[in-house]
Amino acid sequence: MVRGINKRVIEINETGNPYFDRAVLYMTDKEKQDDGKMEEEARRYLATIQKVRWSGRPPLKSWLNWKFWLAALSSGAVSLLLLTLL
Repeated sequence: MVRGINKRVIEINETGNPYFDRAVLYMTDKEKQDDGKMEEEARRYLATIQKVRWSGRPPLKSWLNWKFWLAALSSGAVSLLLLTLL
């Protein structure tokens, strides 16, 4: 089914990114602006997008948190105390 929604499309063929050849942005027609200014704004928006790396595990910095080390040290101390008492 085709709906009658009118949107403007800006297509950037040279993104400046080695991973993406082309970007397509859909605009609403709420503000009437010239195409040159909108293309400049689209390029500025594309420049702010950054690659997010996700390796499936939290970053190392979160494991080096002082709470983690405090819990590990206290559980080790409790284990050592129980072993010496038995």
